[in-house]
Amino acid sequence: MEYIGIKTIKDAYIDQLLTDNRIDKANEIISNNIDVPIFKNLEIYAESEPDISSINNSLSDITVDLLALDKEFVAIADKYETLMDNINTRLEAVQEELLIEENRIKDLNIICGNYNEFVSVKTLNYKYFSGNFSYYDNYTFYAYNNSIDTVNDAIKIIDVQGNGFEGNKYVYKDNIFLQELIDTSNREYMIDEHISTAYEYSRLTTDNNNLKEYPKDVNFDSEEALCTISLYSNKKIGSMKVKTDIDSIAIKDILYSNDNGNTYISCWNDEIKINDLTEIYNDSNYVYGTGIICFPTTQYLKITFKSNNTSDDSIAFTTLDTTIAEKPIDKIISLPEVKRHVIKINSLNILSGKYTTATMQTQELVGDPVESIAIFASEYIPSFFPDNEEYIKYTLSVNGIDYNIVPINSNREGTKVIRFSDITSSDLYVEYIKESIKTAKLTITINTSDGTSTPYISNLKICYGKAYKK
Repeated sequence: MEYIGIKTIKDAYIDQLLTDNRIDKANEIISNNIDVPIFKNLEIYAESEPDISSINNSLSDITVDLLALDKEFVAIADKYETLMDNINTRLEAVQEELLIEENRIKDLNIICGNYNEFVSVKTLNYKYFSGNFSYYDNYTFYAYNNSIDTVNDAIKIIDVQGNGFEGNKYVYKDNIFLQELIDTSNREYMIDEHISTAYEYSRLTTDNNNLKEYPKDVNFDSEEALCTISLYSNKKIGSMKVKTDIDSIAIKDILYSNDNGNTYISCWNDEIKINDLTEIYNDSNYVYGTGIICFPTTQYLKITFKSNNTSDDSIAFTTLDTTIAEKPIDKIISLPEVKRHVIKINSLNILSGKYTTATMQTQELVGDPVESIAIFASEYIPSFFPDNEEYIKYTLSVNGIDYNIVPINSNREGTKVIRFSDITSSDLYVEYIKESIKTAKLTITINTSDGTSTPYISNLKICYGKAYKK
């Protein structure tokens, strides 16, 4: 964005002064530092006749000063935004590299530990594939979409209901209540897409009742925070990405309406910790770490969130100390026995588009010959899709022959391992071949039900068996 600030406005004003033959004033501005205001004090005496020209000139100077400051603040905000975006991009790149290495170690320990015939694992990102397909965040694949339209400006938060309260009231750090710095009860923080803001819903609990009086928001139980966020979109939507910094937060239910919000229907089967990456190895039926959720197209939506842990926040409240009746003072009471259960929503990003069948194929995946090969993947097929279709199909071409397979971690029936062996076994999930695996290419087809929602694949990996020894 082109810079428009104090210098730009002053230069334009100097040009105007020269045009108006106010050369002395123009030279005065030029000789001063850029941050010196144009306006100088104007003295007006009650007993003298006011100089209308001087007053008008001073008002012009004030107007230009204010305009220059306004534009400079906008320019500084733009620079700050750009700086934050650059820092965030670099941090994301570093985090991705760290995550890749962390996942590689997990894959070796967990996948190769659970399936001991495999000795190495390769994670596939979009760079391994060619074809017509769409991807998100490098590692998540879905049906082909010519254009993705973010429509967050169309979202309105209608209501939030739950068993706690909105915001960060009572959180005390460095001798200040954090609510005084930023109030996280602001519902707009869910949809403003700013990296420095987030919405929070809290529940305070304790099993200690030693104090004569607690704040009314403290509960004497250990229940997690629950809240249902109701939203409206002025255009029909069918998918969303929920972004949160807290991995333990779960989505408990998603409900949509076909009658302008009068009644709602559930389309979510299980309580899922959408960002808990450890669940990748336990549950193949959701794309953990993406925050993606799907629902039948609607304008009215409800999402129920649940906390599954307590934060390490320090909790306190203010009470009136009347020890000296004539001079009552505010007193901070710390509550170390009180725990905070928090649901944090960094952003709700809605995507809309028209999806068609995706076909994606890798290049060669095998270097040196191996004895066995399989794939590992997380899949998310929206619960409202009809059951009579195959939405995700994998074809592994081994030594030039195509085999229909399913991920080794899937609960779907089908071939999961292709293995070289001279002995044929009756294993239903293994396809035995008579030669070592010298070449392998993977083709994936992703179909959609109605074109408004799509299945997703993430955490896609190739599992390699032992190297073939002649």
